[in-house]
Amino acid sequence: MPESDPKKVLDQFLGGSISRRSFLRRAAAAGLSAPAIAAVLAATPAASLAQDAPADLSGEVTFWHGLGTEAELFNAQCVPAWNQKYPNVKLNVLQVPFDQLQNKYNTEASAGGGPDVLLGPSDWIGAYVEADVIKPIDDLAGEGFAEGYNPTAIEGVTFEDQIYGVPQNINGVALFYNKDLVQNPPKTVDELMAMASEMSGQPDRYGFGLISNFYSNVGYLYGFGGQVFDDEGNVALDSEGTVEFLNFLKKLKETPGVFTQADQGAVESLFKEGKLAMMFNGPWFEQAAVEALGEEKVGVAILPTIGEKDNAAAKPFVGVTSLYINANVEDEQAELAFEFARWFSTECTQMLVDEAGQLPASTEVELPADDPFAATFLQQYESGVPLPSNPKMSLVWTPAGDMITKVLEGQLPPQEAVKEAQETIEKASS
Repeated sequence: MPESDPKKVLDQFLGGSISRRSFLRRAAAAGLSAPAIAAVLAATPAASLAQDAPADLSGEVTFWHGLGTEAELFNAQCVPAWNQKYPNVKLNVLQVPFDQLQNKYNTEASAGGGPDVLLGPSDWIGAYVEADVIKPIDDLAGEGFAEGYNPTAIEGVTFEDQIYGVPQNINGVALFYNKDLVQNPPKTVDELMAMASEMSGQPDRYGFGLISNFYSNVGYLYGFGGQVFDDEGNVALDSEGTVEFLNFLKKLKETPGVFTQADQGAVESLFKEGKLAMMFNGPWFEQAAVEALGEEKVGVAILPTIGEKDNAAAKPFVGVTSLYINANVEDEQAELAFEFARWFSTECTQMLVDEAGQLPASTEVELPADDPFAATFLQQYESGVPLPSNPKMSLVWTPAGDMITKVLEGQLPPQEAVKEAQETIEKASS
């Protein structure tokens, strides 16, 4: 979003964290006079403006990603834009199924291969650093780099005081609702369950869709006082807060009018068909929901609070998708890879924001003025928890998901399920 402080705009430009084009736009918006802007540009060495025009670069960049619905937009708009700006840099792109991408990259990079640049979530960072397959980018980025990105995003890509990724988008869940079925979104979870119950007698209609995985619901783990890791980085699932969280999910599943399914696509399909009133989902679902129902029927609200906990806020994971540079890439090729990563995080991301509803990590990327959901998502993330970059995080997802499944299917009581998940993660990380 544009900066309104003239001094900060000037500092960002002189520090190299925003381009000449962005400086001109932001300086005017911040109230700098035309003579003042001209004086700054006249006094700025030409080298400082080099990032504004296509650099004299040549070579090849290999890029791997696991984009889903956004892949078509990337291929149709971003790739041609890169080719036009950098005609002498061949871009080699490989789309890998997301559930295979992390392991495929780790395997290839550990053997000395892999792409120059990888797009992936921030919770991969810790494990990748331990495996020495991504490189810190502090030297490549230089001073002023962090100022061009959302502070939470920079925090998400920082591990042991070094920056390992160029942040691309910031994301997490909020409450989606169908305005035809819900006049006012629920403020508390008790209201949510009451509204779902009221719809239980309607054929082919559900009040709420519970996606029974860990990520979609973890905001309530934190809301009930649980946590994944303690301050020392140790697994801390085995707590009373986690037990309360599981009891909440069990009660939610048993509520009339609630459709429960581990398959996220099945829940999303019901929403897009107009048969589901509410669900937890993120900005990546915005485009599909709007295309299916029409913008006037789709609403996004803050996650309902927990009444029995003095209206404690749900605290969802706030994730950062970022671009990583392969540890095997050195010297000029690393600079070329970083140039692509920076470009993807700004110019390509602007396209993804405009047409796919992403929330950008770069402050150079502007939100569409008519985006009705962005402000709500950003408000939700203010109470969120940064997605842990702890290398043990990759070991958490499956046991934590199994913990939820076993409770919801009646295989284990919450106390035993929590203990089993804790022990499974600790054993895997020992």
